[in-house]
Amino acid sequence: MGSSIPDPLAPDPMAAIDAMELAAFRIGQTARQLRRDHPDLPIYEMRPSSVTNGHAELDIHAYDIDAALAWANAISARAEHEMSDYAPETIFKRVTATADVSGVTVTVYAQQVLTDAEVAHYRAQQAGKNQAVRHAA
Repeated sequence: MGSSIPDPLAPDPMAAIDAMELAAFRIGQTARQLRRDHPDLPIYEMRPSSVTNGHAELDIHAYDIDAALAWANAISARAEHEMSDYAPETIFKRVTATADVSGVTVTVYAQQVLTDAEVAHYRAQQAGKNQAVRHAA
């Protein structure tokens, strides 16, 4: 039969649960504060993306690129722009911005499909860049 006195050096068996609950609480508080501070900014959804080992992450899915840029400005984050070329006529533009807000990593993002005119403009820009690279080589 073992001792009934707990070993003070043994790891707390509930430590991971406590850290997850605290991270989830911080995410909820941060999300609510962001909504109170920026009620005019459009948003599709907010969701926790990580509560592992006490690390708190919140994703903000904005309705469109303009909304994502407005949210990036609101959380003082630099927006990253990315184009994803899936097919000759289908290109997605994605904006992502990440910042620490009250100890929570907040990532704002939006994605939209370019219109036919935007695809044509993008293709022309890419062709011009490729032409310039060939002439420089």
